[in-house]
Amino acid sequence: GQIDVCFPNGGGNAGADCSFGPAACASGFCIRKESGPICTNACTDPATDCPEDWACEMLATVDNMSVTACLPPELQ
Repeated sequence: GQIDVCFPNGGGNAGADCSFGPAACASGFCIRKESGPICTNACTDPATDCPEDWACEMLATVDNMSVTACLPPELQ
């Protein structure tokens, strides 16, 4: 049978854990990192759209969407 589970609604900002998938992110964008998947934001300008020291680059999300999003320093 199918089991419904709770997801945080609009919870994760950039850098938050999204082990349970993109639904855990406010933006809906979850990217892979060695220490575990983290949320990110779509961006056009890293200075205004991303956390400090993050870049704005085209990348693939865990569900294989291409998005121009904030990339943490350890993935640059």
